Amino acid sequence: SSVMLNRSYSMTKWRALISLMMGVLLFSEPIWNRDDNSKNPEGGNVMLGTAAVLIEVTLSGFASIYFEKVIKTDPEQLGIWERNYQLAFGSIPI
Repeated sequence: SSVMLNRSYSMTKWRALISLMMGVLLFSEPIWNRDDNSKNPEGGNVMLGTAAVLIEVTLSGFASIYFEKVIKTDPEQLGIWERNYQLAFGSIPI
């Protein structure tokens, strides 16, 4: 969001973001410290699952930031509910 919305964040907010990322890594650490890193006991692939989650999180974050940019730079100044209805009706055919 700092690039797309031209924002600058304080060091406190950057530390909070890094702390959050480190917490997620520490939480998932038992998965990575197995003898066989490619398979878990249920037959799933840890690397594929991690990659899928990272892609999903990145796309979700991009969509949220883009939505915020559209809301704030809208020349019509539609409200949040009007914009949500507009997006919902556009996604009905999908």
